[in-house]
Amino acid sequence: MRRQRLEHLLRSMFSADELRRFLRYRYDDAVTESLPGPTSSLALMVETVCELLERHSLVDRAFFAGLREERPRRSGEIDAVEALWAAPPESVKPFAWSSPEQLAKIQLEALPTHRDHTVSARFLVRGAEAARSVAKVLVHRHFGDKPRYRSDESPEHSTGTGWLIAPNLCITNHHVIAARHGGEPDVSPGDFDRQARSTTLQFDYLAPDAKFESVQAIESVAADADLDFALLRLPAGKRPPLRLRKQLLERTRETPLQECVNVLQHPGGAPMRIGLRNNFVVHGDSNWLSYLTDTREGASGSPVCDDDWGVVALHRGCRELKGQTIKLDSVLVRTENYGVQLLAVLERLRRHAPAIFQEIEAAQAALPR
Repeated sequence: MRRQRLEHLLRSMFSADELRRFLRYRYDDAVTESLPGPTSSLALMVETVCELLERHSLVDRAFFAGLREERPRRSGEIDAVEALWAAPPESVKPFAWSSPEQLAKIQLEALPTHRDHTVSARFLVRGAEAARSVAKVLVHRHFGDKPRYRSDESPEHSTGTGWLIAPNLCITNHHVIAARHGGEPDVSPGDFDRQARSTTLQFDYLAPDAKFESVQAIESVAADADLDFALLRLPAGKRPPLRLRKQLLERTRETPLQECVNVLQHPGGAPMRIGLRNNFVVHGDSNWLSYLTDTREGASGSPVCDDDWGVVALHRGCRELKGQTIKLDSVLVRTENYGVQLLAVLERLRRHAPAIFQEIEAAQAALPR
């Protein structure tokens, strides 16, 4: 409750840029280095800020004093939220049975929601295997045939996520390789090809201190802006591709939430994370799949997998949720994530890049089932 009140307060007081400046003025790199990128939404910025401040025990008197100094006319609202954080958490008395008769009536198993939410233990094993084939994508941005560098002379990278669809083929979003931000001109065909050839993949990047394998892409072999996919040729390697789901995952918005999907991702270029909570599929048609699985900026190009770790879709982004009302954890859901159905990608390749399609089909046929 108090976390939600704080998030609501910050959203009403600041824009994303104003909140970023407020934090940079008052806190060191431990907080500010973990903030999302400059194009991030206010909702993502506020969520990340609250998580960071709470993790570092910085939701304190000094923080609220800073808010009052920044927005003196909002002092009453700030005081009310501060009171929630100043109050000690309510103590919960341990449950105790008052009589042997009550103890005798206990039932040892139950499905509290009348639905079995357990999954096979193979889910963990196969998920760990799937993670080996997912990589952080680093694209060196080019403009007018020239590579772009930062002030410290390091390459200016854009990040995303990619994964192996065949042993020597990586798939990600077209917009990840295009690497253009809001307000910038569209990427030229020449710069797109140069950026594809200068793309680096980092496999096994599971922790900040992890020893990962870097793989340099050779070239782009297929790309489509409409379905937002790009395939990169890689040097020969030993990692297996992810298994593709053969059946289309279709769902209308009128049916109850049931199917779930999981997303292996590198949000913000960070070590790999997995979205697998509140991960219901919302809608699925022949081209697109939408879902509530958590993702963040940098997850573009991630594999969207069913509970058997078959890839259903290629994650693309988020959009406003329309046409239905959904609540999760008592919060009204206003956005949904979405991606392109893999079967739609394969059909586009079958028509326009048959050799690549056959390579993928052969690789999938060779996988153990």
